[in-house]
Amino acid sequence: MRRLVLLIVLSLLAPRSVAAAQDTFFDSAGAKIRYVDEGRGEPVVLVHGFTGDVEGGWIATGVLPELVKDYRVIAFDLRGHGKSDKPHAPGAYGREMVLDIVRLMDQLKIRRAHIVGYALGANIVAKMLVMYPDRFITATIGGAGGRQPFTPAELKAAEDEAKQFEQLREKARPGLGPLNDPLALAAIDRSKSEHSVTDQELKAVRVPVLTIAGSLDGALPAVKHLGEVLPNVKVVVIEDAVHATADPRGAPRRAEFLAAMKTFLASHRVSER
Repeated sequence: MRRLVLLIVLSLLAPRSVAAAQDTFFDSAGAKIRYVDEGRGEPVVLVHGFTGDVEGGWIATGVLPELVKDYRVIAFDLRGHGKSDKPHAPGAYGREMVLDIVRLMDQLKIRRAHIVGYALGANIVAKMLVMYPDRFITATIGGAGGRQPFTPAELKAAEDEAKQFEQLREKARPGLGPLNDPLALAAIDRSKSEHSVTDQELKAVRVPVLTIAGSLDGALPAVKHLGEVLPNVKVVVIEDAVHATADPRGAPRRAEFLAAMKTFLASHRVSER
């Protein structure tokens, strides 16, 4: 329950109108997905975390405004989040969240991109790495180490959190902010096992990968594990940074986060667009 309360508080604290982003929508196998497409240059796709959206995950942190100076940046609201559709069936999530990235790239006629994910977004990007490695120029995995195959305890924890979201829905005011739907978040919890990857799958990946996390992030051991498994990886740890995007101490808000990402992207430029 403590994690759920923290998610609610941080969701309410996240700025909603940091910068005006031009909304566009596309149909991803029946789900309406909201995205923004700004800047010029090599494409960078940004994938935010659980209960987040484009504004909270990438604009409020300063990541998107900085990257658009040198890149074409595509950021979207995950299904179940922000202004995108929020189905209530677990089957609408899982691998469909990976396929949304592929479909969006196809919609924009982008063959390969630098793809960046944080937290839930990082786990989705890790899954995409093993499913569609040919769609990457590079991958950046932040605040998560890829979702390893679920243990019974992890499955129970995901189910317990889903039930907590359902209980919130029964109250007059869910408390998650205007763009969050507790039943959609519960469905995502129940689909997380579909994002799982194995060490063997990751060892086969040849895409350059940056993994990055705060030294105070509970996901740091998993992030470091990726550094031991992936064959072409750089690991960055930001001292005294925490996990939460909305927290002023959150890793994505730190100058070191953006600096590491920009250095990594610049070192892997390609001529294609």
